[in-house]
Amino acid sequence: MIVIILKGGLGNQMFQYACGRALAIKNETKLILDTTFLNDKFFKIFFSSRSYKLNIFNIEAHFSFFSRMSKLVPIPIFWTCLNYVSYYIKSIFKYGEYISEKEENFLKKDLTLKKNIYLNGYWQNEEYFKNYTNFIQREFSFKRELFGLGRVILNRICSCESVCVHVRRGDYITNKKALETHGFVGIKYYKDAIEIIKQKVKNPHFFIFSDDIEWCKNNIKTKEQKTYVSCGDNDLQLMTFCKHFVIANSSFSWWGAWLSKNTEKVVIVPKQWYVNSDLNNRHVVPKKWIEI
Repeated sequence: MIVIILKGGLGNQMFQYACGRALAIKNETKLILDTTFLNDKFFKIFFSSRSYKLNIFNIEAHFSFFSRMSKLVPIPIFWTCLNYVSYYIKSIFKYGEYISEKEENFLKKDLTLKKNIYLNGYWQNEEYFKNYTNFIQREFSFKRELFGLGRVILNRICSCESVCVHVRRGDYITNKKALETHGFVGIKYYKDAIEIIKQKVKNPHFFIFSDDIEWCKNNIKTKEQKTYVSCGDNDLQLMTFCKHFVIANSSFSWWGAWLSKNTEKVVIVPKQWYVNSDLNNRHVVPKKWIEI
C-alpha cells in the first residue's frame, strides 16, 4: 500500500497524486490518499488553508482512516498530530516506511513494495511519474463538461493558434510565505516570453489567465489578439486545450501545459522558480520546455 500525504493547492495535490499513483502502479498495489492535513482548518500564521481538490478528475480515490475521521469529527491539530505519530510508530515496528522528500527532489532509491510506504513531500518533478504518463493523463481527465462562457472560450481556443499566458499574482503578492518562497516573476519575464512565442508561432492568439485581470490589461501589451480569462474552477481545464504556453512559477500552470495534448507545443517557463536560488535545482522542467 502506498499512502500519499496531500497538502497545498490543486497543482501541488496533482504532483503528489501523480508521484504516489506511479509508485502504486509500479508495485501493483493500492494508493491511499491522506487528506488529514487539508482537513485541519486550524489557523496558521502566513498560511492559507486548502481543501481537497482532486475530485474534479476521473480518479478512483481511496482515503485513509484518519482522513475520514478528521473530516467527520474536525478537531484542530489533533488528527494531524495523531496521524504523524502513527506513521512514526509504524516505521519503528517495520510495518511501514515513512519517506520525506529530500533536497535534490528526486527519488533515487528503487522502491519495491516490501511494506507500506508513506510519502510526505511536494514531489514537483516529472521524473517521479514520466514512465506512466498515459495513466496519469487519463486519470487527470476532467469529470465535468464545459458549458456557458467556458464552452464559448473553449471553442475560441480550439479554433486558433492559442497561447495560454498564466499570470499568478494573488497570494504571490499578498501572502508573506508565498512571496518569500516563489514571488511574482515580473513583467519582463512575460514581455520576453511573448516575444519568443511570436517568433515561433504564426498568428498567435494570447489567452491570458489570471487572478488579477486588471493588472494584466494594464501591463501586458501586444498587438496580437488577446482574450482575458478568469473562469475560476474552469481555468485549468481551459488551459489544457491551448496549443502553446507561457506559464508562471506555479504548479497550477505547469499542469495546464503538461496536460496539453499538442505534441508540437511551445512552452516558456521561468528559470527562477523560487526566490531562493538554492532551491531552483529542485524543479525539473521537461526537456522540450524553454527556460528564460
